[in-house]
Amino acid sequence: MENLFKERFINIYNKWEGMNLNLYQKDVFSAYKSNSQRIRVLTEHWMDNNMFCPACLNPRISPFPNNMPVADFFCPICNEKFQLKSQKHKFGKRILDGAYKLMINSIRNNTRPNFFLMKYNENYYIENLYLLPYFFFSENVIEKRISFTTDIKHAVQKAE
Repeated sequence: MENLFKERFINIYNKWEGMNLNLYQKDVFSAYKSNSQRIRVLTEHWMDNNMFCPACLNPRISPFPNNMPVADFFCPICNEKFQLKSQKHKFGKRILDGAYKLMINSIRNNTRPNFFLMKYNENYYIENLYLLPYFFFSENVIEKRISFTTDIKHAVQKAE
């Protein structure tokens, strides 16, 4: 087992040494008008083609079908789940996620994913890729977002 782990680590190290960190694909920009859709497609494509499983060092992770709640990728060997968050700006104290109830349920059911946090620059090059392991997430660190319609209602009430 130790030799297998060492062999996988060496293979991954060699793979990452010359890795292409450029996300840009011209065809994606002509196929999608929305910048958020472009980024989603570009970053998910990069992860699908380049990312290994940090839990078991399997050389590949696999994408879940589109619109899968809570997770974007999984390892076919150890079954770890991963959610990708990407943005052009530095990550702050909070990571936005629209699926509050689903995330709380995944914590309660012990099925919460690990998070990959990808920061890219204006030229679509990856600058940082962080891993937040699933065990960092508990119910008390998950904040419910106030919906946009709730914000509007509060603003209207204050204006009246």
